[in-house]
Amino acid sequence: MQGPWAKGEKTQGFQSRLAPADLYRAAIKGIEAHVASTKGGKHFAELSPDDQDAVLSDLEKGKVKLGGADAETFFKMLFMNTKEGMFSDPIYGGNKDM
Repeated sequence: MQGPWAKGEKTQGFQSRLAPADLYRAAIKGIEAHVASTKGGKHFAELSPDDQDAVLSDLEKGKVKLGGADAETFFKMLFMNTKEGMFSDPIYGGNKDM
């Protein structure tokens, strides 16, 4: 867990000095700060669905500066984890026999 941390290639998958849980913590904190500063002190959960989608789109494009985390990296992980969660449901063949 000590540097230097060279930027990995896209073909290498997730490359970060942060563990996944730490990436989530840093990104969520950064998203909340971004939303509060741009949306009149609101929390992400208080935004309309269209405004939430706009924030997620900006994360995907790397337009949001999160401070301790890279927005594009976080979005990729969030999207991957969301798909994993959805398809792990037994109705899709996941979690076979519990």
